[in-house]
Amino acid sequence: MLLTGACFASNLPPKRTKKAKKVIDLGTGPCHDPVHPLITLAMEKGVKAVPLRKIFLYRKLLKQCKKTGHRETVKQLKLKDYQRDYQKAQFMAGWTSNHAMCVTIVIFYYYVGMVTAEK
Repeated sequence: MLLTGACFASNLPPKRTKKAKKVIDLGTGPCHDPVHPLITLAMEKGVKAVPLRKIFLYRKLLKQCKKTGHRETVKQLKLKDYQRDYQKAQFMAGWTSNHAMCVTIVIFYYYVGMVTAEK
């Protein structure tokens, strides 16, 4: 039994290995020269500057950039946008937020005074 199994096992074809992926030349993408105007706009002024009606086209262009070998360009674009937003964002910088904080403090002290006041 063992001998017949060994004889048949030697006739089995070898295991298949993964085939190497064929490199598909996608040609130039939107991140190659000349760079697409939407990507240029996003690089200069940020993603928020891209018009809302063209945001789907912008996302499609980013996918094409990734496919054509410009992953680093897309990463740098996103990182630049995050840094730009971080620089522009200020905590408690406007009149509205300061006014809201003052009103919150007044209301808080009013209720603290109501609780702790003696009759």
